[in-house]
Amino acid sequence: MPYAKMEDVPKALRAAGLTLSQANIWARYFDEAE
Repeated sequence: MPYAKMEDVPKALRAAGLTLSQANIWARYFDEAE
């Protein structure tokens, strides 16, 4: 599930320096791994 805006991105990912698009890519892989 893609994040619509940076406020939706978990703080852990933002702390790691992920951009919105990078967080969405990460989330897609994470969802597939579940």
